[in-house]
Formats: sequence, C-alpha cells, structure tokens
Amino acid sequence: MDDSATAWNVTATRVTVSSSTSSPNKILADNYADTWYGLSSSANPGPFTIKLNARTINAVATNFYNFVKSTLVHEYGHIFCLDHTAVQASIMYLDRNRNVMTTPQQFDISEVNSVYK
Repeated sequence: MDDSATAWNVTATRVTVSSSTSSPNKILADNYADTWYGLSSSANPGPFTIKLNARTINAVATNFYNFVKSTLVHEYGHIFCLDHTAVQASIMYLDRNRNVMTTPQQFDISEVNSVYK
C-alpha cells in the first residue's frame, strides 16, 4: 500500500499521501460480497475511506501486487476529486489492465493539477 502512496507522491502534482496513526481516514481490505475491486467514499476534504475487495482481486489478478497497487492508486484518484474517464491512458479508466498500469498517467496528473491550482 505504501507504493500506491509513493506512486502519487513522485508525480508533479500538488497532492501528497502520507500516513498517521491519528488520521480519521481509513484504508480497509476485506472479502466483500460485492463485485467491485476498490471503493472510495469521501466528503472533500475528508475524512475518507477506501475499501479493497480481496475476494474480487484474488479471483482475477495475475499479478496480485500490481493489481492491488493499481486499484489503490485509482481510489486515491477519486479522493483527489478525479472521476472515471474514457481516456484509456489513465489510471482512472475503468477497463485499464490493472496487472500492468499501476501509476498515475500524464492525463491523471494534469487532471489533479486542474483541481489543485
């Protein structure tokens, strides 16, 4: 999960992901009955909750590490006010190959920078 934070932190954006034991934000991983891989909820500016669905990820991931990283990077994108997109070269594209695309792409970086000026 730390690598998902780093994936955003090394971009040329005005956002930073860090951890704190006193933070009201949560990242949870469990076997949920639903069909999604990741789910985020937030009230901007927070707090937020991100859920990772181990049941669905385990069922389809050929590279578990990459799949989890891609899913969490995507959910962070939602926390940063990004929506799903039809742009295939985007971590926010729903049908991206989660086993391969694991970092924010240039489109995502530009979108975050348009929100956080």
